Amino acid sequence: MLVRSMSDEMAKCESAWRSFEMLAGPNVHGLKGAQKPSHDAYVRFLHHLYEFYLSAICRDAQDTDWDKRGPSKKPHEAHDQRIASEALRCVNSKIHSIEHDYAPKWENQITYYKGLLPLVCDAKGQLITDFGKAFREVRNHHAGHATVKRPKVSAIAFYRKYHALVYLLFQNTWSWRNARSTVGYDFDLSLPAKPLAHSPIGTNGGHRKREGSPP
Repeated sequence: MLVRSMSDEMAKCESAWRSFEMLAGPNVHGLKGAQKPSHDAYVRFLHHLYEFYLSAICRDAQDTDWDKRGPSKKPHEAHDQRIASEALRCVNSKIHSIEHDYAPKWENQITYYKGLLPLVCDAKGQLITDFGKAFREVRNHHAGHATVKRPKVSAIAFYRKYHALVYLLFQNTWSWRNARSTVGYDFDLSLPAKPLAHSPIGTNGGHRKREGSPP
């Protein structure tokens, strides 16, 4: 059920991203009526990406209460820390691939990724959780409920500061889908096959029980 939920969130996330891609050009060029739909598509994208990661982390830990088991951390603080650490892992992975010459030819220069490090770690290399917190707050504010409270971080401000990290997380979802240690091969939206009845002839008065018949 959890993997099915992940699949559903990822399908919605990819759909929202495709919508945002189509609207981004008209929005950049100032086409009338494009700004609000592109904003809404990006917010939907963020919401479903965040939900995917929360469910994927549960799946990887094999524990739906992992965020309640940390030392003196509240669940939302555990979320902030884990999301930020996932972003840091993505950045470091890019840097490592370039340094060891196995990055694809079209990859950005290493200076681009090193420039992202201050968003997720301090000068000593220690994790900072500002990105995780901002991601959660943007997601919470636009989660579909009406509120008179103003968000501390707007979706536009979040995009301008953190979109590079968000896109790395989006790219990284493929590794969650294909790695046996996490999502594995059960990552799909198909319904499970209905088991066939295997009662031999002669059982229940000599007749095989028909599939769908009452017990």
